[in-house]
Amino acid sequence: MKISKILVTLGLILIISLTYSQENEETTEDEYVKMAGNISITPGFSYGESKAKGKKIENTFNFNVFAGKSHRLDGMEIGYFWNHNIEYAKGFQIGGLLNSVDGNFSGFQSAGLVNYAGNDVHGVQFAGISNFTKGSLKGASFAGIANYTGKDAKGAQFSGSVNYNEGNIKGFQGAGTINVVQGNVSGVQFAGTTNYVRGTTKGWQSAGCVNVTSNLASGVQTSGFLNYAKNVSSNSWQIGVVNISEKNEGVPIGLFSYVKELGVHYDVWGDETGFTNFGIRTGNKKHGNTLFAGIQVDSDDELYTLGYAFDRKFSFNNKGFVSLGISHQGIIEGFDHFEDWDDDDDEEWDFDWHALNKFELLFGLNLGVLDVYAGPTYNIFLSETNDGDDLAPYSLSESKEDDVWVRSWIGAKVGIRY
Repeated sequence: MKISKILVTLGLILIISLTYSQENEETTEDEYVKMAGNISITPGFSYGESKAKGKKIENTFNFNVFAGKSHRLDGMEIGYFWNHNIEYAKGFQIGGLLNSVDGNFSGFQSAGLVNYAGNDVHGVQFAGISNFTKGSLKGASFAGIANYTGKDAKGAQFSGSVNYNEGNIKGFQGAGTINVVQGNVSGVQFAGTTNYVRGTTKGWQSAGCVNVTSNLASGVQTSGFLNYAKNVSSNSWQIGVVNISEKNEGVPIGLFSYVKELGVHYDVWGDETGFTNFGIRTGNKKHGNTLFAGIQVDSDDELYTLGYAFDRKFSFNNKGFVSLGISHQGIIEGFDHFEDWDDDDDEEWDFDWHALNKFELLFGLNLGVLDVYAGPTYNIFLSETNDGDDLAPYSLSESKEDDVWVRSWIGAKVGIRY
């Protein structure tokens, strides 16, 4: 049945070709024979070549049984395996395995394996493995594994693994693994692991692991681990576990946000809970990220704390400043049981974890290499095993909801920064 359908299809194509053969010859240019309908078995063995008599072929409709080659396409081309055009192709090109155009392509390309264009592409490409464009792209490329563009791209690129651009891109890039742009990006980049831009970015970079912009980043960088930009402009954001830049005028949010021109600062402070805290502050002049640890040694059991704080700093005359901050810290008790805990013991090592959230308003003064600061804090304590009475000097409120103790109070913080 399938063989019969194929033979009928081939017969219809041949009838169309013969019907238009006289018209083809009448519209023949000096160098080209325009075929309204053509059929090819392999390159060098086609109906069109028998009519062209050594001249170049321009197809309006072409069917390639195995593979076919012509100089131009202005219409539709379908091939079971490979379609090839030497000069350019316009319209629809559908190949079971490969489509290749040595020059420009405009329209729609779909191939089971690879689409290739030796120059520019204006349109849409679908490929099971790869779209390879040596020139520029204006449109959209969808590939199962990789897209390559040799010059600028304007539009969208989607691939299961890699998008690689030699020029600039304006639009959207989405890759399962990595996006690489040797020029500038204006738009959106999404990657499963990594985005790399050698030039500047303007827009949104989002990666599961790493974003890298070798020059200026304007917009937003979000990653599961690391964001890097040489410079970050104002009104821009870096959001990741680690943020690194040489100069940052935006908003870095992460556990560690290193800005080369400012370096790292070290804080020591105390508060009404009795903890002595040691912190590492990174960020820029306006926004700080602080990782800290502390210990309370004057209680019956030693208490430890680990936390993170974010602050917004407002400076006045390079000396005074006001800081608004928010922090979350875990308070740990029960480490004294560690000495009695045995790896071979079936019993689990049990310790208690409590949460303390703070909102703070600090007033500070710069004394050269040191900042001193102090101010009030609003505290919210949460725990499933402790009501927080020993931690708070007094309470504004206390309650127990869904087996969780909640206690709040006003406290104070005093510290220095180096």
